Amino acid sequence: MRVTSQMIGGRTGSNISDRLTDPSYLPPWEYLFLECWTCSKLKKIPNGSYSSGKKFKLASVCRKNGWKSGVDFKKIRMLAFCSDECMDKAKIRNGNFKPRRPA
Repeated sequence: MRVTSQMIGGRTGSNISDRLTDPSYLPPWEYLFLECWTCSKLKKIPNGSYSSGKKFKLASVCRKNGWKSGVDFKKIRMLAFCSDECMDKAKIRNGNFKPRRPA
């Protein structure tokens, strides 16, 4: 499952599914990946990087794996970025993030 964004106070957004609230619901053969909002780079998440049984928090998973996270206050969501450069590309002039993924 690829995770790109998470609604704040809600479920995790993903290209495949929008059901991830607890990684323990993932089947054992399926892996969790962070996907950069800007460049779509993937990073496989080790099992110890997120705790099952607690609510999935994208910001803490990004921090533990060396990625950046940003808050989009207009859409009320958390976004995952592989680097500061990708985060800067997704921002608009007033500091908010673009409403859609950059192409």
